[in-house]
Amino acid sequence: MNIWDNLLNETDREVIRLGGYGQPRGMGSRPVLMIIDPQYNYAGANQPILNQLDKWPSGAGESAWEAVEKIKPLLSVARRKNIPVIYTKHVQDDIKFDGFAAKVYRDQSQYLKGAKGTMIIEELAPFKGDIIIDKSYASAFYGTPLLSYLVKLQADSIIIVGGTTSGCVRAACVDAI
Repeated sequence: MNIWDNLLNETDREVIRLGGYGQPRGMGSRPVLMIIDPQYNYAGANQPILNQLDKWPSGAGESAWEAVEKIKPLLSVARRKNIPVIYTKHVQDDIKFDGFAAKVYRDQSQYLKGAKGTMIIEELAPFKGDIIIDKSYASAFYGTPLLSYLVKLQADSIIIVGGTTSGCVRAACVDAI
């Protein structure tokens, strides 16, 4: 049973069934693993979220570090199977051009390229040959060379993981379609 089942009427259920929606489609033969924004800014400290917000205002705290522990074995399998790994990093070259950040009344310097917060956490550090894509918006596709990399790799599936499912992970999934 899915969490949304009680929200569907019989017509909705029949449209989903007849359309084949929600059915597993399997993995292609040329997958890539994409890790969305595994950065100190978004992981924060390995503490309850409220205890670390003063230093890491965008950090998810201990729940992010629990996710890191689940991503590590997946990353290990990808490396063993020679599956290409793509990392995204949310960074800004100049905050004044980020309309969202301009509306936030806090120090934005930790989001500027080169700041510690924009670095990929050690626990998921890239290897030589991994692809790292800097981005300035939620989607890994918007304004980046990601699509060119996927075409060059002849990727037919993307395994997408990351910490903020409702934000950048979702945006990447929607655009990946």
